[in-house]
Amino acid sequence: PLDRIRLAGALAELGEFGQARTIREQALASSGDDPNIAAQALAISVMAPGASAVSLAQERQAWGGRFAPMTLAASPGGGSDSGRLRIGFLCAKWHDERDGDVLARVVHHADRNRVALYGYGSHGVDHPGNRRLRGGFDVWHDVSEFDEASLASVIAGDGIDVLVDLSGY
Repeated sequence: PLDRIRLAGALAELGEFGQARTIREQALASSGDDPNIAAQALAISVMAPGASAVSLAQERQAWGGRFAPMTLAASPGGGSDSGRLRIGFLCAKWHDERDGDVLARVVHHADRNRVALYGYGSHGVDHPGNRRLRGGFDVWHDVSEFDEASLASVIAGDGIDVLVDLSGY
């Protein structure tokens, strides 16, 4: 199912929406209750020409109704960190260097009494591309060598409440 959904995404990006839709449906049919496959299928739906905001919202609500209870139950301790909200930032690759500057301002000005910040990025926080983020996170993970399953496992283990994707995963 993972290879099929990736193929469907690539076809959609190339504008081959008919083929993408067929392969997307095959991936969904064979994936069982895999929330990641279903989430990637949602992303493909967004690219489809003529997709209405109403139909996309309905798809997202159906995904949430089906998978949110599963993911919330898997969160250790409800994601609490001494009562602080755990916010994770996927920042393994920058599409624009200014994104890193904006993130640095956000994390350095966050109210640490209310939030715990987790960074998931390429290389260590002392790497030249990440230096501006030093001291901005409570926890930093170098995920440059992680596959998707390993990254998901680390994020789940951290009990993240809100995940901000700055990398386009």
